[in-house]
Amino acid sequence: MFTLHDYALASEAEAQAILGISGNEDKLRFLINASTDFIEKACNRRFKSTSYTGATAELRSGDGNKSIFLKNYPVTALTQLELNETFGNESNWNVIDAADYFFDEESGIVDFVYSTTKGHNNYRVAYTGGYTTIPSDLKMACIWLVGEAFKRSGSIGIKSESLGDHSLVFDASLMSDGGNPVTKTINRYRRMVLPGYE
Repeated sequence: MFTLHDYALASEAEAQAILGISGNEDKLRFLINASTDFIEKACNRRFKSTSYTGATAELRSGDGNKSIFLKNYPVTALTQLELNETFGNESNWNVIDAADYFFDEESGIVDFVYSTTKGHNNYRVAYTGGYTTIPSDLKMACIWLVGEAFKRSGSIGIKSESLGDHSLVFDASLMSDGGNPVTKTINRYRRMVLPGYE
């Protein structure tokens, strides 16, 4: 029995309605999870609104410029921004005054009024990022992948599949057509990684 990821891009009911499939909820949950993971990995970001606080707060590196780039945008709330000014394994996190920076909700870019301190993972950001309502094109891209995998019954288009560890790997041939809806959507939502950033 599979449980749908809490960050899934679609529900089994939505997949059933759009694909005209009845039943098969367990298989659909598995395929939705795999399709969601595939799209998120290709886009290098999480789409469902999620809070990154405490142990999951995002670490970013200062490079001497005036900006840092958060991974999971849009950003709906930035609750705390900290700087670790110590080196080595020591941790000395200091809260940065909100008057010293501002952020763009849509892009997830945090701009400082001064240059960032150079260091590796020396900025820690607690924030909420992602969509409260998944955009329809992302939802459809996920369901398109589910439909392709469902109708191909684990053969063409699927490189490997394993129900035991809940994994499924799509073959590159499924994405070779640059005009298919998944490729177009991924290209629209892909987070570009700048040199020196992850």
